[in-house]
Amino acid sequence: MTTPHNDTVQNEWYQFDPNVHYYYDEQGQVQYYDPNATAVDYSYDQQQNNTYYNNQQQQQQQQQHQQQAYTPSALQQQNVNSFYADTIPRQPTPEETLLPCPEPSCKGENKPTSKFCEECGRPLGPISRSVTPATDYLATPNQYDSVHQYQQQPDSSTDPLERARGCPIVTFGFGGKMLVTFPRSVANYYSSIVKPQPGLIQIKHLKDFKLSVDGNHQPQFPGPILFDPKVGTKQKKKEVGNYIIQMVDEFEKQKLSIVFDSVEYHKLESKILLWQLVKVMVENDGYINDKDKMDQAILSIIRPKMNSNVEESHFSLPSYQTENGIQRESNEVEEEDLSDYMLSKIEHYLLNGDRVEAVNYAIQEDLWAHALIISSCVNKELWQKVISNFVDREMNATPDMRRNRKFNNIAGNNQALRVMYSLFSGAGGAAMKEFIVSDIQHVHTPYGLQTVTPPVDVSQLVRWRHTLAIILANRTVRDLEALTALGDILKEQGWIEAAHVCYLLSPQSSIHSGYDTVNVRMTLVGSENPSLEAYQLTEIFEFANSLHNPNTATCLPFLQGYKLAHAWAFADDGSIDIAQRYYGAIDQCIKSYTKGNSYLHSHLTQQVTALGAFLENARGKKTG
Repeated sequence: MTTPHNDTVQNEWYQFDPNVHYYYDEQGQVQYYDPNATAVDYSYDQQQNNTYYNNQQQQQQQQQHQQQAYTPSALQQQNVNSFYADTIPRQPTPEETLLPCPEPSCKGENKPTSKFCEECGRPLGPISRSVTPATDYLATPNQYDSVHQYQQQPDSSTDPLERARGCPIVTFGFGGKMLVTFPRSVANYYSSIVKPQPGLIQIKHLKDFKLSVDGNHQPQFPGPILFDPKVGTKQKKKEVGNYIIQMVDEFEKQKLSIVFDSVEYHKLESKILLWQLVKVMVENDGYINDKDKMDQAILSIIRPKMNSNVEESHFSLPSYQTENGIQRESNEVEEEDLSDYMLSKIEHYLLNGDRVEAVNYAIQEDLWAHALIISSCVNKELWQKVISNFVDREMNATPDMRRNRKFNNIAGNNQALRVMYSLFSGAGGAAMKEFIVSDIQHVHTPYGLQTVTPPVDVSQLVRWRHTLAIILANRTVRDLEALTALGDILKEQGWIEAAHVCYLLSPQSSIHSGYDTVNVRMTLVGSENPSLEAYQLTEIFEFANSLHNPNTATCLPFLQGYKLAHAWAFADDGSIDIAQRYYGAIDQCIKSYTKGNSYLHSHLTQQVTALGAFLENARGKKTG
């Protein structure tokens, strides 16, 4: 809105804030106006005909001659009001326009005179506020903004970490509960400064903050497995079987991202074999080394797949000519070295546990040493048969047979047969010296002649599965010692999963107990270091072991401490029901050992009692 100026400056008008009812002119005089009146275009001609304007000019000229300061009176104010009342018609007050908040995320609308947003509480810019002309004259908008920003932002040199802004505070409690408070910004309406203050204290649950990451889905473990008060044994066996199948599928997917035939690839295959072995122990009745269903089921997963060129077939490669002069299949085969083929053929028969066919094949190919060694561990009649054939073929040969006879020069490198023949001789654990053959070198040093053993070649270690399968298929007197020795070799080379397979199949000679037990071979199945996956597999093995000895206390005492830590983790996570079931399983295991155990000591029982007390209080608060 515009208001006429005095007579000293012609044709100039003042424009000012419409919310202010007075202003000061250049001479410091106060001028009043009506903010509700409509604007009128005061031209120069209207000023001459305007009595009020002329009177104002005359009064100002008199005051200039007298050099006295002008002071408005009640009469002058009455004349001004009457002038606007006569010349400008009264209009209704227009509706006040609402201004949006400058913050993009805020949807609040505020009056032009508001200093702070009614929605979010943020201070509004100085241009939108109503200030008097004197204040606006003293501080321009640019100057006001710089002062306002300086008051809100602390000096970064004194607070580089911005501690003044505050930080969230979280306190974890039992049962997955959390006390959470976040700082909030509070505006001071008098000083126009926003300061952080502590927020409200809220009680949250840890489950609400869990995020499910796609691609890393882990199958749900059906624990507790042993002594679960809510699930029966048959149902538990089904749940465990499905869980192992899901875990094996996850491992098979991991194989796709690993280089084929690498060390990591073979170790992952050993891990899959270990999980499958535990699954067989859960699903099949009987016990290990029962020479019945359990051994057959174990062999079905341990026995490797043979090459297609070593399939079982009838004897098609005779080592000599018949009386009719029938030659071998071809001259090329006659010139080839058939050592690997023939040894693989014997190994194939022994992997299937068919010693008789292995002996017959050795007789047919004039491999008398192999036939005598294998038949000595079958029965006396077969051994006598081998000797009779040897006498007929080697001691009754005619001159024509000696001239036309072709001998097979068999000399190969087969680990499984080396170990198996040593076991046939009764070597026991010492037979595993034949598993790895190292080229021992003697090096001259300043301290004398020293023996240097080169590192074991990976190509020898990957044959551990063939060696294990051929031992299981051909039981001997001291084969369990050999299995333990094979596991020790694999463990020394870092093949932990493969070593644990050997230890599980030789429980009589492989101690499975806590870390502090003398000569212990393994504690957690599948790993030398504690891990969640190894603990879960050990808990499944504990359940499988209990199925074969239902009348005795079959829980693993050293595993109860791990179970207690697992139960506390569930309780802290808010899974009170699962923690309560683990507490019952641990308590029942402790009670089953009436004579006591070194791992079920008083400190463990006190911690179990404390867990039970916490669970009772948590469930009481939850139900109450």
